Amino acid sequence: MILFAICSAGYLLILLSIRPAPLSLKAELPDFSQHAMSIRASLLLGLALLGIFLVSSNFTFLATDSTIIDDYAMRGGLTLQARSPLRGLAHCLLHIDLQHLLANLGGLGLLSVYERRVGTRRFLAVLIFACLTSALSAFFYQEDTRLCGISGGLFGLAAAYFVDERAMTTRDWLLAIVYFLAVIGLMTLDGELRANRAPLINFQIDHLGHFLGALGAVIYCRLRPLP
Repeated sequence: MILFAICSAGYLLILLSIRPAPLSLKAELPDFSQHAMSIRASLLLGLALLGIFLVSSNFTFLATDSTIIDDYAMRGGLTLQARSPLRGLAHCLLHIDLQHLLANLGGLGLLSVYERRVGTRRFLAVLIFACLTSALSAFFYQEDTRLCGISGGLFGLAAAYFVDERAMTTRDWLLAIVYFLAVIGLMTLDGELRANRAPLINFQIDHLGHFLGALGAVIYCRLRPLP
């Protein structure tokens, strides 16, 4: 519980303490409440992921119970069944261990910049659509593989940062590249560290799911452009 409290407080403090300066020098810096409301989905989703991990790890906050992974993670070689739509989103809320969770929380925190720009409703719509399209990667894996984590949705948000605007300034492009590379770096580092450990279950980095999540977000943004 102490580690859970530290991680939750740290996530909140970091996101709430970083208030980006407005693009115009004449514009006022948003106050604390305005800033919090502009990233409320990122804040609440991060806390939800932390809470789900606490419960699914049997309150050890170290690793998710393997039976929960087996029941709710996305299964490789997925066949259409009544529980498939539920797994399409439920698996995104699970993380195999603390390292996996913190890597994705870092990506979510960075991508709160996209929520500030487009608003909470569109941020969530893109995230959900990207999570669902990333889940299609399960068809390309063996049946004993379990896939979980929100990284496919995060790659979708990162891709949307690039394309979900009619006109991008040079500053926007540079910032987008930095944020996108930071997210990729977090995911890659997590994968490299995990490759050096013997996993308790058959878990692997879903690179195809990352690509499908990004592709899904691009399709969504093109089909439903900003007004």
